[in-house]
Amino acid sequence: MVVHGESRRPGDIGMVEKVKGLRKPLALTIEEQSRFWSLVDRSPGPSACWPWRGWRVGPPPNHYGRVWLQGGRHLAHRVAYVLETHASLEPETCVLHRCDNPECVNPSHLMAGTQRDNIADMNAKGRGYRPQKKPKRARGVSNGDKTHCLRGHA
Repeated sequence: MVVHGESRRPGDIGMVEKVKGLRKPLALTIEEQSRFWSLVDRSPGPSACWPWRGWRVGPPPNHYGRVWLQGGRHLAHRVAYVLETHASLEPETCVLHRCDNPECVNPSHLMAGTQRDNIADMNAKGRGYRPQKKPKRARGVSNGDKTHCLRGHA
């Protein structure tokens, strides 16, 4: 099976990079595909999450699976998506989890989208970073309202 793309950075499997206008394919052998799927727990069933059992990065619970293929590190969910859909992913394409489980590599739980789609999905599901609002100060507590130093200074 030939997957279109060339790996130059971690997570780039299946991505298409133009090198002087040419596209170079990344061919995964049967052995590499077999090794990849051997690190996936498919026992929960076809509609459940398939957790990645190989190398993972990121702080818990955000463990994204990684796999070493053809001399480079790749995100496991991107590899699973490319292997099952036979799609080539452009550099700006993200692979989103419908299940919101970073360890999941079940292709039926994955979809291609843009970074904007990924952020919109994150915000819609309430997973985005929201800075805490600073409490408002009570009136009369600013430095200009103080009449003396609490530590006895003049």
